[in-house]
Amino acid sequence: MDENGIEDLLKRVQRVEEPPFLFTRIEARLIHEVPVPRTRFMLVACAIAVLLVANVTVIMRSHASSATAATAEMMDAMGMDASNQFYP
Repeated sequence: MDENGIEDLLKRVQRVEEPPFLFTRIEARLIHEVPVPRTRFMLVACAIAVLLVANVTVIMRSHASSATAATAEMMDAMGMDASNQFYP
């Protein structure tokens, strides 16, 4: 979709009137909510961090081993020399 079409759609949207005292009702609900215990929050944060580190480690290891093999195979197929010398 092009940019002009989106802008035309947004121009046709009409503003909606908010109900009175909406913000105070939202604040009242937030006050009565039960907070998440700090231990549960820390446990979830640590689990996400461990999962993120494990994913990055696996990706880095698989990328390093497959990238060199794939590059060597591509260079062999194209008949390129892997030497860094200027003159053969």
